[in-house]
Amino acid sequence: MKRFGLLVLMLAFILPLSLYAITYVKINGVAEYTVTSLPANLTVTCDLAQAGNRVSWEAYIDFNGNKIIDGNDERVDFMYLTDGIGWIRDPENPDNDIPGDETGVDGKIQNTETLNLEDMNFAKIQFILRMVDQDGSSAQALAIMDIAPHAPYISGKITDNQTGAAIAGAIILGNKAMNEGDNAFAVSDIDGTYIMQLPSAGTWGLVAGTFFLNNDYQPSDTTWITIGSEETKTQDFALDPYDAFVEGSVKKLDGTPVAGISVTAYSEDTDFFGIAFTDQNGNYRLGVFPGTVMVGCSQLFNMVAGSENWPEGYYADPVIDTLQVVQGQTARSDFTFLKYRCFVTGNCTVNGQGIGGVEITAVSINTQTFEMTIYQTTTKSDGSYKLGVHPGTLMSLIATKEGYSVDPMIGYQGIVILTGQTLAGYDFQLTPQTGSISIGGNVTYDGGAAAPDIYVVAYAEDFGGPEGFLIEYTDANGAYQFENMLPEYWRVGVYKAGYSSTPAIITQYLMPGSNLNDQNFVLSEGSGVNPFENSTIPRAFSVFQNFPNPFNPTTSINYTLPEKTQVQVTVYNVAGQFVANVINAVQEAGIQTVQWDGKNQAGVNMPSGTYFYRITAGKQNAIRKMLLVR
Repeated sequence: MKRFGLLVLMLAFILPLSLYAITYVKINGVAEYTVTSLPANLTVTCDLAQAGNRVSWEAYIDFNGNKIIDGNDERVDFMYLTDGIGWIRDPENPDNDIPGDETGVDGKIQNTETLNLEDMNFAKIQFILRMVDQDGSSAQALAIMDIAPHAPYISGKITDNQTGAAIAGAIILGNKAMNEGDNAFAVSDIDGTYIMQLPSAGTWGLVAGTFFLNNDYQPSDTTWITIGSEETKTQDFALDPYDAFVEGSVKKLDGTPVAGISVTAYSEDTDFFGIAFTDQNGNYRLGVFPGTVMVGCSQLFNMVAGSENWPEGYYADPVIDTLQVVQGQTARSDFTFLKYRCFVTGNCTVNGQGIGGVEITAVSINTQTFEMTIYQTTTKSDGSYKLGVHPGTLMSLIATKEGYSVDPMIGYQGIVILTGQTLAGYDFQLTPQTGSISIGGNVTYDGGAAAPDIYVVAYAEDFGGPEGFLIEYTDANGAYQFENMLPEYWRVGVYKAGYSSTPAIITQYLMPGSNLNDQNFVLSEGSGVNPFENSTIPRAFSVFQNFPNPFNPTTSINYTLPEKTQVQVTVYNVAGQFVANVINAVQEAGIQTVQWDGKNQAGVNMPSGTYFYRITAGKQNAIRKMLLVR
């Protein structure tokens, strides 16, 4: 009886852990929901590990249609939803609404999103919606878009140029001419047909290819199409298969496969650059042109590509494999992940508190061959890092993070490390620059009393990641503060069940140097409050990462100027050689954008590779890295 009673007691503790976790996500009551017409309401529901928990809500484009979130997919939306924390509404402008849970504290999340015709720049695609509870449990649902297109749109068929067979899963990319910023995409179905819904009329450049999905076919040349707002047009593409292939595996020494790793192939003979991601078995396959092909599996490129799958403390052997590939051949190049035997460790802090996302970079140079090796990692959320390196001398070790100055500014030099050593204490102290961004204020009741423990959210939808959905709760004095924000349009709102606020939503474009500490809210019972909108001007010079990155053929470079000044934007290659002047002119204060078209000063297309852009504004300057992929 004692054993039976002990078993019952154990089950009483174990069963809640297994029962109270996310077990389902549903869209309009089903795991797979198809949208055939617009406008459409998508009500997403899930259960939770515990009433009151918070979940992350993620939406991915399922490019390869395998219903699995992998390296081929792209996250396009993200938000946090807290059980019982409802929508924050802007009665003047519903587009400003901040999403929330539509039920009370009941151990479930419900959120409804409305899809409108004007929001769609695709007709047939599917999205994976994943929700992850704070206990780590998760589930997903599939939203399948099968929407009748409306003018303007372009449709057509993708076929094999040699056999005429339909090509399924080809990606068609559309970019608006004249650097207007609009873009669209489509994916061909099992019959090879595609429909590209365009967000606007004009002249569009279309490129078709299988790209990173199966890499069997060469991308097409760019085709330019001019289309009116009430027009539809047809454009077919016949793709040529590659003449040769490189395939292989990426595994640890014990044979464990490593998925989601980007493998690149480059040929100077043919100006070719290709990329593939390893599958769940660690395998990859890349179409290439015959000739000398350099296949790489470098941690540096994986960080540029945004991969989160590189195992900590490992390096790929070899880093570069040079192959002589002949026509009709499938060459093989395998990579093995080996453990570093030397490490440098340290901490990055701001006012004594650890800070994550700091990029740590070390460089060593072979004094005989003058070959340079770059090691990189990023700090964890507690500010700690562990950088794997090879034995020898590290010429430099530096830390960088956008919006912060670093001490020591020049890092550490001449670090000698022996096999098996772990060198500790290489710490960095970070200080927010004058261009840092913050917003804060106070929340009070309409009688003037402080409102403690009130939910406050700052939402920048365009980021599509957790950096664009920030949550705070007011302190005992009703104060809140968001620090180290990124430049973007932000919506700030507060929530308390049964109350509304004045203003309803604060909308701000926050630039580097924007530190607003008087954004206050007053809570009152009832509704019908008015929104408050404001804007700020740049208070500091700041340079943002180019977008898109990687890019082909054009990328935008954005920066802010606190005053009218002479600006020069110059592009260099990795050898430090001059490539092109993008602009050399006097510009007004404010947000500025220039485009680089991937050409040198003589107007000749530059090959795929890493380039640097240097921006000089008066006495200030900054350098950023970008990747051109042709």
